[in-house]
Amino acid sequence: MAPKFRFIFVFGPHRSAEDSKSLIQAAKRFKPHFFSTESGGLPESERRNFEDALNKGVGLLTAEFDVSVMELVGQHKIPIKQFDYQPDRTAQNTELIKTVMHPDIIKKMNEAILSGDHKAALDAEREFNQSMRQLLKGKHEQIVANARTVTKEILDEHPELRNEPEVRILMPFGTGHHDIVNDFRSAGYGAEAVYTRRPLRVSPTVRLMRESGPITDNAASYSLMSGIIADYCKEIAGDTNKLDAFSDEIAQRVSISDARKIFHEIAGAREKFHKAGIEFTIPDASEVTARWLDKNKGIVLPKTPQEFEAALKKVAPTVEFGLFSEKEMEER
Repeated sequence: MAPKFRFIFVFGPHRSAEDSKSLIQAAKRFKPHFFSTESGGLPESERRNFEDALNKGVGLLTAEFDVSVMELVGQHKIPIKQFDYQPDRTAQNTELIKTVMHPDIIKKMNEAILSGDHKAALDAEREFNQSMRQLLKGKHEQIVANARTVTKEILDEHPELRNEPEVRILMPFGTGHHDIVNDFRSAGYGAEAVYTRRPLRVSPTVRLMRESGPITDNAASYSLMSGIIADYCKEIAGDTNKLDAFSDEIAQRVSISDARKIFHEIAGAREKFHKAGIEFTIPDASEVTARWLDKNKGIVLPKTPQEFEAALKKVAPTVEFGLFSEKEMEER
């Protein structure tokens, strides 16, 4: 009798090296047989080469989180098998990935912020999230479809596992992918969710990705301001989970009327920079935002790691960070 495949999805940020600590905990707790990374748009024809390179420790991944993952895989001797790939280069989902991640949409968003054009920034925020909704749905369907092929490969390549009661696959995903757990269960696989933050409060952007209704100006503005605040604090936060928790809490206190006033200040600051022959950048726009919040809302954004930790405890004192099962999430 073939073993049951059990997929353990670790939901949380996966950007910084600090974020990978939860995976180390998960590896120790679940002792997975294989590890699978998220790899948007990877063509099927390149999957095996991708797996071989990662299993040999070749530096295909360069982001802080991915480099740490490679260290984890090497230390724990967990081989990689990819479930996230596309059947071919022209797949609809691959085209969506190109649209969402294309420099033009990022450029449009940044230009709107730098111009102090609140309406244009909201439109760009909406465009991004509407594309992401389509992307997530197609991505999840494809990963579940790929599981039939990859699980068969695993048993063919590792016949000794046929005698095991179960084969465990550890997969890190952002919280926007939570629905994939039920998708795997519906397909007959064992699947469970593990979270790196309790209570779970997904970021405004992720919330927009997961919802199906129209994206209102208030919701788009909330997401936009959370991103600007996160950009201001990203160098001192370290842990993206903590950064998301902090920026989310602060953004809740910024109304759409406040946001319009902040963008008006950004437009004025940009004009002064241009008159002085100085380039105006996204960090400059974030700095204008910080000054406005301090002056008009009494909200002082931190400038050092120590200040960040103190500020986080003040605005989100009940948030816990670690590794929490679905049952543990319900108990809170």
